[in-house]
Amino acid sequence: MFTKMKKSTIGWAATVVCLTFAGVSDARCVGGYAGQPAGGAALSCFNEFFGAVQSTCSGGHNWEVPLMTDSSGAKTVHMTGSAGANALSCSTYGLNSTATSYWAGSQLNWVNQGATYYTSTGASIPSGGYLYVYCSFAGAGAQLDTLDWNS
Repeated sequence: MFTKMKKSTIGWAATVVCLTFAGVSDARCVGGYAGQPAGGAALSCFNEFFGAVQSTCSGGHNWEVPLMTDSSGAKTVHMTGSAGANALSCSTYGLNSTATSYWAGSQLNWVNQGATYYTSTGASIPSGGYLYVYCSFAGAGAQLDTLDWNS
């Protein structure tokens, strides 16, 4: 019974976070686990936790999350994450359709912090381009909870 209640409570809390931070009607929100391993990282180095992604391996490994957009232009991405002594660092990128040019947003860093909400600005996508977030986990224990952005 406790497990079911705990999962339900955490699920509702994640939904409230997404709805609260989205704020505007054209915003979108996903859990960190909506992404995939990147840069040669093994999927076994990550764990899904109620839609969030947690690192489980020592040493550095990377995770990327593609973000669906409806329009070109400047994008603002809000992220919630946490990290103990093993840091978490995430950056946003807008790329053109051929992936030959990119516009990077600000880099966000979590070190020795509980769940903290940060905003990355500066990523921009041209017409036909795309947006994604690239995160580096320095070791086990760091977690990327939610991402929300203007579409």
